[in-house]
Formats: sequence, C-alpha cells, structure tokens
Amino acid sequence: MVPMVKTREQAEFIVSCTRYPPLGRRGSAFGVAAHDDYTEGGAADKMAAIHARTLVICLIETAKAIENVDAIAAVPGVDVLWLGHGDLTSFMGIQGNSTTPITERR
Repeated sequence: MVPMVKTREQAEFIVSCTRYPPLGRRGSAFGVAAHDDYTEGGAADKMAAIHARTLVICLIETAKAIENVDAIAAVPGVDVLWLGHGDLTSFMGIQGNSTTPITERR
C-alpha cells in the first residue's frame, strides 16, 4: 500500500519494486532473507509464489492522481486503487467534504 501515487510512471516504479527480474527490480537473496521464510526450494518457484501473493495498492490522494487515475489503474501489477478521501479533500481545499463535485475544487 503506497501513498500519494500521482502518475503512471510512479505506479510502474512501485510495481517494479514488488517483482523479481525479469518482471521487476526486487532483490532475490533467497535463503538468507526473511521474504522467503528461509525455506528450501528453487528460486523460480519462490518467485512465482511470492508474485502470486503480492498485492499492490496505490493510494489516490491528490487532484493530479484523479487526473491520472485511468493511467494508474492500467498499469500491469496494480491490483487496487484506494481513494484516500481525507488527504484528497484536504489537498483540494475542501477538507472532509466528500460531496462537492470534483469539478468544483479550488
């Protein structure tokens, strides 16, 4: 769950940090790091299992993120978009008002 995601490029970078090569850039120190619970087994199987259980949530909390929401949602590997309504309304100058149409933001 990553806060303040505003662009497709940020979402792509976030996803890349959650995937092992060649899909991403996550380090793969299997057997010596806690991310595989120090279990035995091959790296390819561990990578597949970890990819399968990884959930990427991008928090949409700014007007710029709203403008880019379709592009962020289209990034392969982004599983959930979470609307952070408290921060969003604060950044829009309508603190806590979730009934004002977005076209009326200040």
